Amino acid sequence: MVGTVTLVCCLGFNIFLKGYYKMISVLFGLIVGYILAVCMGMVDFSAATATNKIVALPTILPFSPEFNWSAILSFVVIFLVSATETIGDTSALAATGLKRQPTTKELSGAIACDGLEVPWPVCLAAPPSLRSARMLVLWP
Repeated sequence: MVGTVTLVCCLGFNIFLKGYYKMISVLFGLIVGYILAVCMGMVDFSAATATNKIVALPTILPFSPEFNWSAILSFVVIFLVSATETIGDTSALAATGLKRQPTTKELSGAIACDGLEVPWPVCLAAPPSLRSARMLVLWP
């Protein structure tokens, strides 16, 4: 039921709102779904009340590093795909915004930034963050 209400809210906000609010209709739907889940007692706050902390600092490297070659190989492939996307995004932005092709220095800088942003969240036990071209349309 909560999923259905969330989906209907996402679609409703997308259909009836205009401009910027239409682009964040998924956020509105998630907020409505979360509020409904809290009202229905589906959200467990026991972990927050047990520690008496609402906000806590993350633990740095809460696990011991382990090097598994199959995992390393799969991440190399994922990074190569991400690097290819970064080259495409940079080329498209330079072509449309600057009316020229990006320089080698600009491309290498974009790939370096893409590679440097991925490992830091992992050290804090968060999922890696990969920038996506879909996010570029959200900024006016």
